[in-house]
Amino acid sequence: MRFFFGIGPVFFVASFTVQLWGEEIWPDFGKLAPVALCAAAVEAARTNNIPIEGIDPPGEAGSLHPGDSVTALITLFEKRGQKSQWLLYVEAVEPTAEEKARKPKKPPVCYVGAGDKVEFAGARAPVSLRLLGPFVDATNKAPKVENQKARITLEKGFLGIGLDEAAAAFSRMRQNKLKGSFDIRPRPFTEAETAEGKKTIAALQLSLEEQRAIAGSQLALFSYFHLVQETPGLDGLFYKVVKLPSVWSVVRHFGVSASLELKTEYVAPTEASNWNLMPQTPCYTFPLALRVNEHPALIATLVVAPPRPPLLECGGIVGLLAEKPGDKQTYLILRIISARHGKG
Repeated sequence: MRFFFGIGPVFFVASFTVQLWGEEIWPDFGKLAPVALCAAAVEAARTNNIPIEGIDPPGEAGSLHPGDSVTALITLFEKRGQKSQWLLYVEAVEPTAEEKARKPKKPPVCYVGAGDKVEFAGARAPVSLRLLGPFVDATNKAPKVENQKARITLEKGFLGIGLDEAAAAFSRMRQNKLKGSFDIRPRPFTEAETAEGKKTIAALQLSLEEQRAIAGSQLALFSYFHLVQETPGLDGLFYKVVKLPSVWSVVRHFGVSASLELKTEYVAPTEASNWNLMPQTPCYTFPLALRVNEHPALIATLVVAPPRPPLLECGGIVGLLAEKPGDKQTYLILRIISARHGKG
C-alpha cells in the first residue's frame, strides 16, 4: 500500500508504506510507562484552570462541542538524566462567522483492494491551543516558563476516522499469519487489476469496512500531525528527537526525501487501563518510522483508541512515544491525562 502526501515544509514528499523495517528501527515499549507530573506543572495547571485528571465516557461519534477539551502531558528525556515537561491544552471553541461561511472541501475519494470506491467526508471545527512549559523538578535555576497560544481549525471529519479500526485489522492479520499487500489509489482500477485485487483481498480476509479504515487512516494520521505542527513551540521539541540527515546525504539525494513506514508486526492490543480508559476499550500500539534520505530519523509509537468525543480532538491517539534512532537516552512521551466533555 502506498500513498504520497506532503508532511510539512521540511519533508517535501513522503510515502506511507506498510512493510518490514530494518533491524536498526524498533520501538521500545517499556518507555510508554506513565510519567508523574512535576510539582511546577501541577501548580501551573491549577493557576491556569487546566484539567489534569479524568477521561469522560465516550459521547456521540463525530460530535465536537465548544468546551470539549483534552490535556496532554509532554515529557522530554535527554542525556545525563535531564527531564522537562510541558502541558498541551486543546479546547473546542465557537466558530466565527467567517469560519461558518467557509465552503467544505471536496470529499477525498480512493479505490481499494478489488476496485471498490470509498469516500471520506470532511468536517472542520475550530480549537484553541495552549502549550505551557518547560517545567522541571526543583533546581537552583528553573527555566523561564512560556505560555504559547494559537487558534486553528481541525479536520474533525478525518480525525473521526481514527486509527483504531485499521490497527485492529492489522493485528488480526498478524495473529492469523496472513501476509500480502493491497492497492489503495485515487484512480479506478482496470479489469485485470480488479481481478487480481479480489484474490489478494480474499487471501487477507479483509472486509470492505476494514479496507476503508486502512485507507482513511492516513487522513486521520495527518490531521493529527497538523495539530502537532500548528501548536506553537511543539515542533521544536520534536526536532530534539529527530535524527537529521548529514550535509552529504542532502547533496547526494539532491535535497530531502522522507518516507513514513508502519511496522505492522508491532501493531497489537494494549491494556486500556494503562491509559486511563474505560475497561474493554479497544486500544492498540501503532508504531511508525520516519526515514529521511533512506536513513532512520524517528521512531514514533502511537497508542490509539476509538476517536469518540472527548477524544475526537486528538483522533483517539492517547499516547505517543518519539525516539531518536541510535540514542536510547533521548526521547519524548506525549500522554493524554485528561479529556472532558464541554457543556454543549
